[in-house]
Amino acid sequence: DLTDQSLSGDVPTQFGSWGKMTSYLDLSSNSLTGTVPTQIGGFVNMSSYLDLKSNYLVGSLPSEMGLMTEFTQQLDVQENDFTGSLPTQFGQMSLF
Repeated sequence: DLTDQSLSGDVPTQFGSWGKMTSYLDLSSNSLTGTVPTQIGGFVNMSSYLDLKSNYLVGSLPSEMGLMTEFTQQLDVQENDFTGSLPTQFGQMSLF
C-alpha cells in the first residue's frame, strides 16, 4: 500500500515487470503525473484491485490494462485528468 506517500513524477514503466504481483496495488492520493504506462498490463495476475485515484495522471488509459482480466473488486482511476473513452479491451476484465 503506497497510499498518501508523497510520491511524485511519472508512474515507472518498471511496474509492469512486477507481473507476479497477485493481490493489489494502491498508489492513490499521491502526486503522480504523466500517463499510465502501457507496461502496467504486465500485472495480468492481479486479482483484487488497482487504485490510481487522486493523482495528476493524464491522457487515456492504455488498452493493455485490458490484459488484467482477473480483477474482482476495483479499478479506481477517479480524480485524475484522463481523457477519451475506456478501451474496448476493458470488457475482458472479470470486474466488468
